[in-house]
Amino acid sequence: SGSMNKPFEGDQYSRMTKMQVACKSLIALLTHLRCTDRVGLVLFNKTAQVRFPLTDFSRLPIRTLRELLSIYAGGGTNFEDGYKACIEQYVQLFNRLKAKEAK
Repeated sequence: SGSMNKPFEGDQYSRMTKMQVACKSLIALLTHLRCTDRVGLVLFNKTAQVRFPLTDFSRLPIRTLRELLSIYAGGGTNFEDGYKACIEQYVQLFNRLKAKEAK
């Protein structure tokens, strides 16, 4: 959403935008993941976009992690499409694991 380019209301001490806080938080979260943890990223504004699908953290290329710093805000806020795209990532992972187990 375009509003992510604005600072939090009433925050008179920080000039960081909501998007800057979100990116900083995401990078902080990534520092706590183990190699076997899975991570994925879905971005949404007017539509949802899977930036990278759920995968083992150890298999993410460094360039993918650097891309996190280039995320920008814009457009509307279609939370429903974003949520559905996230759920679809879990469904696909479940199906892959189930197929692997069946072999």
